[in-house]
Amino acid sequence: MYALVDANSFYASAEKVFDPAIRQRPVVVLTNNDGCICALCEHAKQLGVKKFGPYYKVKKLLAQHNAVIRSSNYELYDYLSNKMMQVVGQYAPDQHIYSIDECFLFFDTWRPAESWRVYAERIQSDVWQQLRLPVGVGLGATPTLAKVASFAGKKLGDKSGIAVLDTPEACRHVLLQMDVQDVWGVGKRIATRLREQGILNAWQLAKFNPKALRKQFSVELERTVRELNGTVCIQWDEERAKKQQIYSTRAFGQPVTSEQLLRESLCWHAEKVAEKLRRQQSKAWLLTLFTHANPFADTEQYHKAIQHRF
Repeated sequence: MYALVDANSFYASAEKVFDPAIRQRPVVVLTNNDGCICALCEHAKQLGVKKFGPYYKVKKLLAQHNAVIRSSNYELYDYLSNKMMQVVGQYAPDQHIYSIDECFLFFDTWRPAESWRVYAERIQSDVWQQLRLPVGVGLGATPTLAKVASFAGKKLGDKSGIAVLDTPEACRHVLLQMDVQDVWGVGKRIATRLREQGILNAWQLAKFNPKALRKQFSVELERTVRELNGTVCIQWDEERAKKQQIYSTRAFGQPVTSEQLLRESLCWHAEKVAEKLRRQQSKAWLLTLFTHANPFADTEQYHKAIQHRF
């Protein structure tokens, strides 16, 4: 059995962790240039605000509802992510950290003394008690089915964030309600082509001939179909691959007009990159420094980048 544990609206939830006073208010997190919305909490979603949309279009709406606007703070999110993974990792013999806000747990043949649902509730409760982070837990026989369960926990039924797909009937029930584009690994273009063949939902995809899909699409889609039917195809390396690119970026809270302030900021980011580089015991062969103005501001635009090869 596999479990997928992922945090709800992670960036926005992280902001609420460190500022409890804003927990009941709409929270929107912006990208580095403060021009695009990269995360928003459930309260903000209920206002009709969309992720990845330009901030200036909803600025007045958010102000009317006393929303909290934050620039993305990746140092904060990375710190909280590590804490979350430590808590979750105690619940299974194997853990695979998939992204900053989600990880897979692999239980092999082990089963808890209680039901899987009760066990998932324990994980969810423990993360909340220790970190005040809301998480969902989806369980299935394969990583892809765990992803499907995660979708079901958030979008279907009681929307408690927890779903267990441990029987063929439970899998069929959810897959019939899941649009084919919501399946892990099926993008917009592939979904369009699948719909042209009459495959509209995840159940229809699961029942399609996997070998035929391999010929028409790719081996990845074939593996997805096999995983939807309970055959594990996804394997992970024992060790995570070292990052080939390391970033440290952050928007300024206000316009910068001082060269000294800009120099200090660049040095601070260089130190952060160096720390991450040493942590994975790597060497750098190219350094890029860049700065640019807010593209959504009514001011003259500026963008400059320089590179240094070692």
